[in-house]
Amino acid sequence: DAVKFFATYLHHSFTPGVMPPKFEETRPMKGIGPHMIGIATAQELRANLGDVTVSGRTCTEWIDRSIAEIERTFLKPEHRALLEVVALDGSVIDHHEGRTLNPGHAIECAWFVMHEGALRGDRKLIQLGTTILDWMWARGWDEECGGLFYFRDLRGLPVQDAALVVGARVAERHAHQEAVELVLGEEVRALEFVRVLRGHHDERRRQRQHVALRAYGALGH
Repeated sequence: DAVKFFATYLHHSFTPGVMPPKFEETRPMKGIGPHMIGIATAQELRANLGDVTVSGRTCTEWIDRSIAEIERTFLKPEHRALLEVVALDGSVIDHHEGRTLNPGHAIECAWFVMHEGALRGDRKLIQLGTTILDWMWARGWDEECGGLFYFRDLRGLPVQDAALVVGARVAERHAHQEAVELVLGEEVRALEFVRVLRGHHDERRRQRQHVALRAYGALGH
């Protein structure tokens, strides 16, 4: 059943015209989310069922396909950022929808890529994952109070969604504390994963993990 359900997901997510588009014709775009879901699901299927073939590709081949698309299309070295959505040709959409960054979601993507690199002993994938982590941590970290902003603008402009900070200063008044804990917990785990992969932290990452742990502790952990 798991293979059948994954095949259904792949068909709906990557076959043009099957899913109704989530955009208007004036600003067509594509998102990173389906690729992240595809990577994580294929990793779990492979871990439990072996490298089975689903819809003409093995789990590893689906993972490779999505990681390659993320690196080629959504990762923008010129901006040191991982985008949530891009135009259909992969270009940046200079509109608040296209410029909105989600640092926590991007760091989750970094975790998936680092995990794949660790499983394969692939230093290139590990480097790709740590690059995403470093760039999006720098984009999202609140230097004043600690914690991660949920959303940032690619050009540093005001975001349309509330730029809530994940950390101690919003924990008491945030209506969805479980979401706060989840996002910040992901960052703590991602940084620890880097330490495990490399055998050590450089000073910059050590400091980041320290402040992240402090903010996480302020939520009662």
